[in-house]
Amino acid sequence: MNDKKILYDLRNVSYYYLKEIIALEDITLTINENSIFAFIGVNGCGKSTLMHILNGLLYPNQGNVIYKGEELNEVKFKNIDFVRKFRTTNTLVFQDTDSQLFCSDVYSELSFGLIQTEISDKEIKERVEQVAELMKISSLLNRAISSLSGGEKKKVAIASALILNPEVILLDEPTSELDPKTQGLIVEIIYELKKTGKTIIISTHDLGLIDDLKPDLCVLNEQHKVEIIGRAEDILENEEILLKVNLIHEHTHLHNGMMHKHIHSHYKIHKH
Repeated sequence: MNDKKILYDLRNVSYYYLKEIIALEDITLTINENSIFAFIGVNGCGKSTLMHILNGLLYPNQGNVIYKGEELNEVKFKNIDFVRKFRTTNTLVFQDTDSQLFCSDVYSELSFGLIQTEISDKEIKERVEQVAELMKISSLLNRAISSLSGGEKKKVAIASALILNPEVILLDEPTSELDPKTQGLIVEIIYELKKTGKTIIISTHDLGLIDDLKPDLCVLNEQHKVEIIGRAEDILENEEILLKVNLIHEHTHLHNGMMHKHIHSHYKIHKH
């Protein structure tokens, strides 16, 4: 018996920039509640556009996006009550954190969303400190955003998304600009979030992250279409698919006077 509830149901979704530049074409898939789901593909295949559509920042030119049984469209986002509820339960961490961080310092950035909820200053301080400790950024609370490194900004952006305790967390390239230790921290946090019943949706081109999380996986190809949907474990073993979508490549070299080909990628496990 399958008791999983569908959170998102995308039906033949297409999106075009300037009405003619294809970003996504005919995307059909479902994402279950309380799951880790990932989109993977090379840069430019449409991953970020898809994340923006799931977060209601863009609307498809064709097709439908159904969220908890309701279609996400321009009419729906004119309803103030719907917008208020959606924006507090569904949050996106942008790939470019400079597009997301707008306060002068880290404490202000983390507390901004909480101030809108009318909770006490004491509770705001407690929540900020808890999330800062979780993300290992307590030492940054009094720092100016402009003084942070790219990796520090990424951690602050993720913390600002977590602070409202959303049900759905969309992470666009969450490990970019992060050192290996912090990447490991992000993986641990994602697992802990899933245990609390949250849905985490990720876009990435990092095969190592996919291997660590083993999410339900959708591979997007360079034609901006779905190449395959399935279990990460199965897709990572499918070198034909990974070669086709340019996530790994064949390397040719001369050895003992003979030409050899082998599979190469930046994935932490190299298969020869």
